[in-house]
Amino acid sequence: MTTSLKDNAYHVLGLTGVATAKQILQRSNEIVQRLKIDDVPEYELDIAVFKNYRTEDTVKNALRRLQVPRARFREYFFWFRIADDIDKRAAALLTQKNFDQAIAVWKAASDEQSSGGFAHRRNLALAMTISLLHEADPIGRIESSLTTWASFLDSPKFWKAFVDEYKQDSELLSEEAISEFQRNAASDLSDIYAEIQEVWGGENFVYRFQQLFNARGKKIEENILNPVFHAIQTAIEQLEQVKLGETDNYDSAKASQLKAPAAAIQAQLNKLIDAGFYEDSTTKLLRDRAATALRRVVLDIHNHHNDLDTSAKLLQLAIKIAGTESLKALLKTDLEQIQKNISYEQDNTLAIEIPGTFGGGTITFKPDHVTYGGRKIYYKDATTVSYHAMRRSVNLVPISQTYSFMVGSADQTISVSWGTTLYIGNEKKQDVWQRLAGIASHVIEPQIVEKMVRRIFVDGGTVHIGDLEFTREGYSRSKLFGRREHVPWTDTIYVPKFGSGNVTVWKNKDGKGVSFAIIPMSTPNAVVLPELIKACVNALSNAKR
Repeated sequence: MTTSLKDNAYHVLGLTGVATAKQILQRSNEIVQRLKIDDVPEYELDIAVFKNYRTEDTVKNALRRLQVPRARFREYFFWFRIADDIDKRAAALLTQKNFDQAIAVWKAASDEQSSGGFAHRRNLALAMTISLLHEADPIGRIESSLTTWASFLDSPKFWKAFVDEYKQDSELLSEEAISEFQRNAASDLSDIYAEIQEVWGGENFVYRFQQLFNARGKKIEENILNPVFHAIQTAIEQLEQVKLGETDNYDSAKASQLKAPAAAIQAQLNKLIDAGFYEDSTTKLLRDRAATALRRVVLDIHNHHNDLDTSAKLLQLAIKIAGTESLKALLKTDLEQIQKNISYEQDNTLAIEIPGTFGGGTITFKPDHVTYGGRKIYYKDATTVSYHAMRRSVNLVPISQTYSFMVGSADQTISVSWGTTLYIGNEKKQDVWQRLAGIASHVIEPQIVEKMVRRIFVDGGTVHIGDLEFTREGYSRSKLFGRREHVPWTDTIYVPKFGSGNVTVWKNKDGKGVSFAIIPMSTPNAVVLPELIKACVNALSNAKR
């Protein structure tokens, strides 16, 4: 059972430590009989802020505890012993809720280094502690109550005097039982300050206690630490359940899944800071586990999804909460690398404004992905790309120009288009298109070509671009009546050329290249045809070496 002022057996029975076994039994029977007729008795030292603590069950429980020597010793220590005129005068003042004068009476008598002085000092400590429950602003009294307890809990002279005092009122315990109680007295006392904190619904009673005693009892374990530890464990498990592997989708919704448990961990650790348990050894282990869970998430979203900003923020939180220096050092090394990556990304990021009412917005190219309109495509995932410009003329007089750009993956497509009428502002709009085409040709197309070559020569598959079909044997196009015309890789191969918005693919005829197929540049992946055919020829050449 936790230590409590409210449920202290002497408090429940309205007695003090000098009560005899006979008086204790008589009082318990008296209260039970009065309760049966709904007459709830009140006594001089009742603590007014507590309610409903005097019932048949609590009275019977109090009687049982006072009949067990070890339990009675504990209840006795944490309640008043009114034994002489000084105690009676101070107790009368307590009855009137005149705490200042009662404290002054006991304080004046507690300076004596005698058994009587120690007895008065224990009453003084109890009065100061109970006064915390009655003051509108108890903060000023916390230190004085704590330092009063500290002045005798570690004093051998006090404990000798206390044991002698207890002999006068009850059956003496074994030295072993007394020593055990003495070792745990500070932890038991912590429960009382936790109880006061519960009454106030806040303040920093437990924290201030921890700063002086560094001990904790069952109430702190059950009411403060266990709920916090459970909440942190739950948040850690939520983090561990988020799937962020290479094959898992990662988007703003998945990123938001990380925010709630991360915020919960912070909030719960703040409670431990407020209670003075942040540097506790058990807390440090839990902090390390939370930081390690965050690091696992960071590595996944950094390595597989390249969300550098979220990675850096989560690592900063992990460093802040890590309990051991070795883990902090590891996390700091991770953060330094991510910050270098962020710096590199910033230096190699290109944002291009898309003109016109048909497109608009900003398309952003980063070292490994492109974003536009809330969509993101990693270059390694790109499967299609196209860009083309089309001019319209009337009687050979150009009247408009349209531009388009597209890159797509298996599940995302980024597509923009814009144009100009009467060539107004065309120079700027054409420059945008040329920049997009240049980036695509240098950054995106090589990755698409590499995947196509692997599909053709490693997997033995087929690649389709418009009507063209690429296999290990060569490329072909359909003819009338379902037939296909083939160009084998063993023949002389000519590199396709761009012109008039198309890509021309060639075949060999009498030692010269003649048109084999004309594919519009707007066709997905038509623009990769020159590099694809060169890569296929190189793949065959390397295979023959």
